[in-house]
Amino acid sequence: MIGVLKSASETGIYHVVSQIAMLVAFMLTAINMVIAPHIARFYESGEFIKLQELVSGGARVAILGAIPFMLVFIFFGYGILAIVFGNEFTTGYTALWILCLGQFFNVAMGSVGLILNMTGHAWYSSAGVAIAALANIVLNALLIPPFGMIGAAVATAISLLIWNILLCWWVYRLTGLVSLAYLRGRK
Repeated sequence: MIGVLKSASETGIYHVVSQIAMLVAFMLTAINMVIAPHIARFYESGEFIKLQELVSGGARVAILGAIPFMLVFIFFGYGILAIVFGNEFTTGYTALWILCLGQFFNVAMGSVGLILNMTGHAWYSSAGVAIAALANIVLNALLIPPFGMIGAAVATAISLLIWNILLCWWVYRLTGLVSLAYLRGRK
């Protein structure tokens, strides 16, 4: 939506910083590929203690992998943008750290979408995506005109919060699992 509501230059800068911020969630993506079949197997066989340990352990590793990226981009992002992309991209620094915080929250909530998908609750995962997408559209429409790429970053971060909180709740309610790194489920 930033491409429709703002200049091509601002759109390009926002695209770069949003792609950089996604590196914060890289480890979660890698962990998800490894644990996906195990989630399905443990859930199907009723091995809930092993499943909870897997989910919590995966979340811990993902957080540990996200922290260095987040800290580098928050503390050195301005310089990275200037050196790698050019001084004109430094205007995206505030949007970068907002997006990094949103992605870190995404990682901290664990593998919520994957858990729902691998335990036969994909409908809830899809509903969460739809709700977050709608929130993102509304927030972008409200925040981009007055705040530009910072408004887009805030809209994206809030949408990630909504999506993750909703899916985290559904994971707990439907499976008894807690997707967070240091809490345990009810089974």
